[in-house]
Formats: sequence, structure tokens, C-alpha cells
Amino acid sequence: MDGTRLGSRCVLFSFPELTVNLFAIYGEHRTYLCDTFLGSEPMELVKEAFRADGRGQPIVVFNSHSHWDHVWGNCAFPGSLVLAHALCRTRLERDFAKEFEAYGQQAKGVVAPRFPDLVFSDKVAFPDDGVEFYHTPGHTPDSASCLDLKDSILFLGDNVEEPIPYVQDPDLAIYIGTLEGYLRLNPAAYVAGHGRHFPRELIEANLAYLRQLAAGEEVDTSGWSHALKQQHQGNLEVLRLGKEAD
Repeated sequence: MDGTRLGSRCVLFSFPELTVNLFAIYGEHRTYLCDTFLGSEPMELVKEAFRADGRGQPIVVFNSHSHWDHVWGNCAFPGSLVLAHALCRTRLERDFAKEFEAYGQQAKGVVAPRFPDLVFSDKVAFPDDGVEFYHTPGHTPDSASCLDLKDSILFLGDNVEEPIPYVQDPDLAIYIGTLEGYLRLNPAAYVAGHGRHFPRELIEANLAYLRQLAAGEEVDTSGWSHALKQQHQGNLEVLRLGKEAD
């Protein structure tokens, strides 16, 4: 695990094996942890880092969306508040066992169901710490983001990826609206759930790609790797199935 300081009170915890990023905010009254990776083992490293930094405050855990690589460590925080969008809890209750059966070999330490205690439909805020969580559907319908108002750092979850996003919901208009909202907000820094570099230009590039898909334009994939071409084909398949469902 790598820990990188951001701003005056934030830490980016990165796990290189899956290039997964967790984002922590050291508030005056609480410590906030965005996403919990693959189980109890890596979360013990995070809690050790909190202790080393003198963080004796309560921990608030936030799930940016319900996918397995972002929520399996929830169980490592039995006394903490876990919050997420309401649809995230619904999807976890529906899909947790199925995803563990499919991907359980990736688990690190103990993994047990721990669903959000507090859910929101639009936004939930902790004004005494200057932290907000709000619904930002795109990558998935339950996706949400976290804004540190003090340092103006926005955690995007999986809504932005390098170099193109993963489309798992065919409603591209909503996804495009979310990314446009990120650009209008224009924080001092962006942090995503995967990858290493999060410039504003990456959001603009993701947005341009989604607009091409929405317009039915052919995307120039020359020079792309095989894996990236497969990701693009997967995105097209999601859109095709969405049209058939309509």
C-alpha cells in the first residue's frame, strides 16, 4: 500500500495490484474513508496509518458504488458508520453473494457482508467537517462522489478512468451530465478510484468519448491495445443491449 498526502488533510491510499485508490479525509471531528478495497487485510494497513497519524476520531466509511473491489473491506469497520447512495445498498443486498462467488479468489483477509447503515438519494453532508457526498450516476446508477470542501478535492469513484471509462449503464445522457457537472465544479484536484493521474483533461477526454458513443459515431481505435479495444467493445455491447431492452 502506498500513501500520498493531498492538500492539507487528505491521504490517497493506493494498492498497485489492482490500481485501486482509497481516499481519506482527516476532518476535525471524524475521519472519512472512501471505499474499502478487497477485505479486512488491507484495511488493517489503512487503520494502522490512521493510528500513526493520531486519528482517534470516529471513522465514516463511504462506498462510491457497489462493485466488489470497492466494498469488501466494509466488514473491517464494525463500529463505524457506513454510508452510500440508497441504490448502492439495494445492489449490494442483491449482488454481494454472486460477486463473491465469482471473484472470491481476489479476497484479502476476511470478507463478510456489511451493508451501508446510512443511505441518501441526493446528498448527505457533514458541515462541521466540510465534507459532502452526493449522487453522481454514470459508471453505474448507484455511483456517488465525495467532495472535501476545505481542500477542494473531489473523489470520483469509477466515473472517470484512464484512458476511457467503463460503461455499465446504457443511459449515456446521465453519465455525460455527471462529467459535465464535475467540470463545472472545477475543484482544485480530482481523485479517481483507479489509476495514477487525474487531470481535468482526463475528464474532458472521457466526456468526449461518451459523446461520441451517444452520437453513434465510430471511435478511432487505431493504436489502442487489445485490452483497450476489448473494453470499448464491451461498452458498445452494453449500449446495444440497452437499446434492445427499450
